Amino acid sequence: RTKLFYTLHKSPTYIKQPVTSYWQHLTLESYYVYEKIYDECEKVNDKVARMYHVFKALDSLKVRSFFLQFGAQNRPAPREVAEVWSRLLRDRSDIRNSSHRKPFVMATLYMLHIETNLEVSKMVDIDPDRRETLKRFAKWVPCQCKCGRQWNFVNETGLSRSGDKRRDCELSKLFDCSSWMLVFRGDQVRKLEATRQLWEAVV
Repeated sequence: RTKLFYTLHKSPTYIKQPVTSYWQHLTLESYYVYEKIYDECEKVNDKVARMYHVFKALDSLKVRSFFLQFGAQNRPAPREVAEVWSRLLRDRSDIRNSSHRKPFVMATLYMLHIETNLEVSKMVDIDPDRRETLKRFAKWVPCQCKCGRQWNFVNETGLSRSGDKRRDCELSKLFDCSSWMLVFRGDQVRKLEATRQLWEAVV
């Protein structure tokens, strides 16, 4: 079957455009595909290994590593996968045997997805603040308008999901407003900022 990564493309469903920064291309739909790819990988202590080199002791089945989520004849090339994977490693002395937890696996998938499909500058240098933000890639917090939705701000602007479909989310409506209209929605803006701060406090 087609590997999940190759179901991603640059339509508005999977890549938001136009945007003003590298991380703002994320959509909820692409997030869920990254999550499915993570689920396809075999984990050890919640970490995903990159290379195709470990065998299960009992049945000799090869571990479904991150590296195996990509086709050898397709983009990104194996060396590109390895390079992007290594960006979030503190210790790059043994990339072949390295591992990442879920947030960094998903961040790696995002970078590969964006850089494979768009003409963008590569995110070669990830500063400490951004690295801390990416640790929350898989974290969601409750909406402070009490609608039941959840928010994630790894894309800088905010993604929301779930909730009671019978109840509107006050904060989601802010994204449909012109900037000058936000002056009249001070309470919603404060709640959105409170939701963002709640997310930023997650460890």
